[in-house]
Amino acid sequence: MNRIAIILGSLVVVAFVAVAIVWVFLPDDAQDAVKRGDYAAAVPLLLEDAKRGDTTAQYTLGVLYLNGEGVRQDYAEAARLLGMAAQHGDVKAASLLGALRARGLGVTQDYAEAIKWLHVAADRGEPNAKRNLAILNAEGFGAAQDKADGVAALLSLAEGGDVQAQSTVGQFYFKGLGVRQDNSEALKWLAKAADHGDAAAQYQLGTIYLKGVAAAQDFTLATRWLRDAAEQGDDDAALELARLHASGKASPSDDGEAAKWLRKAADRGDDIAETKLGDFYYAGRGVPKSDQDALIWFKMAAEKGNGHAQYSLAVLNDQGYIVRDDRPEGAAYLRQVREANVVNLSPASRGGADAHAFMVTNATEALKWYRRAADQGDAAAMIALGDMYRDGRGSKPDNVEAMRLYELAVAEPPSTSASNSTVALAEFSIGSMYQRGLGVPKDERQAGLWYCRSAKSTAKFEGSVHKPSGGVESAALVKLAATIPKVDDPICSRTQK
Repeated sequence: MNRIAIILGSLVVVAFVAVAIVWVFLPDDAQDAVKRGDYAAAVPLLLEDAKRGDTTAQYTLGVLYLNGEGVRQDYAEAARLLGMAAQHGDVKAASLLGALRARGLGVTQDYAEAIKWLHVAADRGEPNAKRNLAILNAEGFGAAQDKADGVAALLSLAEGGDVQAQSTVGQFYFKGLGVRQDNSEALKWLAKAADHGDAAAQYQLGTIYLKGVAAAQDFTLATRWLRDAAEQGDDDAALELARLHASGKASPSDDGEAAKWLRKAADRGDDIAETKLGDFYYAGRGVPKSDQDALIWFKMAAEKGNGHAQYSLAVLNDQGYIVRDDRPEGAAYLRQVREANVVNLSPASRGGADAHAFMVTNATEALKWYRRAADQGDAAAMIALGDMYRDGRGSKPDNVEAMRLYELAVAEPPSTSASNSTVALAEFSIGSMYQRGLGVPKDERQAGLWYCRSAKSTAKFEGSVHKPSGGVESAALVKLAATIPKVDDPICSRTQK
């Protein structure tokens, strides 16, 4: 996330506070509902008032759509309502509309339009508009001659005590945007803003001390500032804090504390936190081991499009996950799957003699989530999906499709040691298809060539082999990599004759 752009995003929060300020100008029924915080009841009343042209109702309703209070969050509808209010002279609406234009939320990103509306509000003294106009000008989105004026205006606001301006000035100095790069000035302004509770500045300071960039590495200070930001709802800070506690860099390793911060971010809908929390439940790190809880968190993240969660969810459905019937939600789930008859259900071997543990597999779900992860370029998912088509699990056997997926996995550029190992496995799978004549004509020579490519790829990446981290994805990749032959394997030398 661009931490300078978050100043524009913070206007969403500022505007929400403004709802409590403007309620006195609303018609009586809507005023009462907004005053007591019953936004769901206020929305239909505000809609009627907005249709009649009530500017305050248009603005207030726009803010509710912006924040998802009383209605489903809808940036396009927020922009439409705020635009109506701005056209009728509402200063705060003009300020927010400018911010939305700058961010491209609900409307086409248009810096010229953003600056126009911010000017309207800033010229009438709206402080958020003044700050955002200065930011856009300083970053060079206005006229060329306005850049220096933007920097000067931002510095003036910061020196006058505007906390968000101080945070932005600190980031400008840190990155050398509009000013000469100066770590000392960056730390000064970021500290001012952080001391006054600015979450963006707290996060920036935390990462500076965490990485030892612009200041000496200090895990204690990193933990302090990241915690302050995370407690204000900064999900990036919560994730960094979780990594710190899990790694033991700031203090003895504490998976329980790491899980706590992951849960905070996951509860706010952060898909990365949801995925990592799923891994913690799967491995029993800092939380009771629970395949079912892991499945729940993976599914939340997977439905948001997180490729790692999609792959992990597929693996659980493919290889099996344990559900307990002595947990209320587990018993209900088992009744549901028994009635639907869409999964394989058996006493859990991993559960030992525990009569309450059952292993669930669902090839149809596995196929679906492998496909979604593969569509995002996950080579391991391509290979697993190819295996399912080859074996006819979750679909009719389709060796041609299996071969196509293996070849796609080979072509996928390796970006990590994990994906490096999948290249070798994909090459081995192609060799097996040629050797068995599946999806391609049987060809021992081609099989040998691919087996040797696989062996050489394995040797090439042995220096960066994937280390298991306890997560579903990690465990699956380690299991897959164990099947790859070595360079001196007879299967390679024999087929090269």
